[in-house]
Amino acid sequence: LGVLSLGDVLWGDDPHRVLPFLLALRALLRNCMGVGLVTIPSSLHDKDDLSDKIGSIADFLVKLTSFDSQENVSPVYKDYHGIIKISRISSLGVLTPPTHLLKDDNELVFKSRRNKFEIEKFHLPPDLSVTASRDMKDPKVKKNIDF
Repeated sequence: LGVLSLGDVLWGDDPHRVLPFLLALRALLRNCMGVGLVTIPSSLHDKDDLSDKIGSIADFLVKLTSFDSQENVSPVYKDYHGIIKISRISSLGVLTPPTHLLKDDNELVFKSRRNKFEIEKFHLPPDLSVTASRDMKDPKVKKNIDF
């Protein structure tokens, strides 16, 4: 089940009407073993109390940050279209969520192609410059070493 732009202008002036709907949707999906995908517009991200409450209701919380809206993007991200941050992972049936997926250094990036949406783990490229890999000494200069 997909719900796009939950809490948008069409929901009326009170964005807090979203919370009972999400609780009822979660209860229905758990009863029928269903899966729901809910997207939230950026206008609700500005309200910290509401976004925290929505995040506590959700089993999984994934945030996408696109580079299209940012003007100064680092050149290491030139092949990618944005960053994915996994903030919460479901812990149904276990005591704690898997911590190896929630580490701070676990940065995922995405590429959006014509027929694919690729998610990759981000690694910095190796520094292949001449100054980093070789000494700056002249190889033609020979030193005389006396023993």
